[in-house]
Amino acid sequence: MKIFSRLDKHKYKNEIFKLMQNGFNEPLSWLEFFFKELFEKYEVFGVLENTKLISIAFVSDKTLIFNAQKFYCPLISYVATDKNFLRQKNAFNLLAHIKKFYVQKNADGLYLCPTNPNVYISSGFE
Repeated sequence: MKIFSRLDKHKYKNEIFKLMQNGFNEPLSWLEFFFKELFEKYEVFGVLENTKLISIAFVSDKTLIFNAQKFYCPLISYVATDKNFLRQKNAFNLLAHIKKFYVQKNADGLYLCPTNPNVYISSGFE
């Protein structure tokens, strides 16, 4: 298993599309819109098993303003793992890698908006 920061998203675009389609059961029209209009706005982090992409997370740079102060707080979204590799801590390890990556970049924080918050608590998110 190898975890990549800033995966070559164009090289793996078809595999990313399939992971999103299978992981989120999104309508094809939404996925087509996402890849046409939004895909370029995200960095993609990924886990490869040999040469197969098995887990992904999209991250976008965000600046939060609170009490007139700006904070660099990237948003983690669209975390998905191939169904054949579930329960192997791939997403957990990927999230830990992303946290470490942005700590090294001096991010003020990271945030995400999960559909099931309990999944992320074990990864250190509160």
